[in-house]
Amino acid sequence: MRKPLALFIGLRFVRARKKNQLVSFVSLISMLGIALGVLALIAVLSVINASTGTMREETLKAVPHAAVTLPDDLLDWREAADSLAAAPGVIAVAPFLESEAWLQFDGRGEFVNVRGVTPETEKQILQSPDSQLQAMLDFLAETPDGIILGTRLAGQLGLYPGMQMSVTPLNSLLQRRTEDARSFQMVGVADFGFYDNDAMALVNLPVASQLL
Repeated sequence: MRKPLALFIGLRFVRARKKNQLVSFVSLISMLGIALGVLALIAVLSVINASTGTMREETLKAVPHAAVTLPDDLLDWREAADSLAAAPGVIAVAPFLESEAWLQFDGRGEFVNVRGVTPETEKQILQSPDSQLQAMLDFLAETPDGIILGTRLAGQLGLYPGMQMSVTPLNSLLQRRTEDARSFQMVGVADFGFYDNDAMALVNLPVASQLL
């Protein structure tokens, strides 16, 4: 039976005669090294493949599949939302208003992305439903001046549910209009995912439209 060329060459060096034992030893060590390298590569790829789904879910936990920006002069966003909801393949639509602001508490502050949402529709677009976040959205709907912070952001500022803080729009801060600051009551913390836990704050949409 004719052997493949690669197998023939490999066996030729592994089965070297006594006078060529050094060649046989080097060949054996090389084969073991290649085998260990392939084993390590398979193990690393397995870990990466297993964690890809988790990383994707954590990264996009509070991010919608798509965001549609309306012109400033288009005031009736409800009509646009109804049109989008009727499009094929669209599961849910939720309005939001987002802008940067300065959040301050007890002499400390952080720049955050303040997102105004309607709690009822926001729960429908969550990619990874989180019971705690859904409960916080229910509390937000019952508290007009309520605010939900990411877990890391609340920890950095030492904030707990029930505490009061002030939020100043970025434009007002740059123009030193401190009178535009508004007080909010923290209704709870939520896990917004890997990237948004230290920079996200949710408020009610009507309040955000007045503030931002």
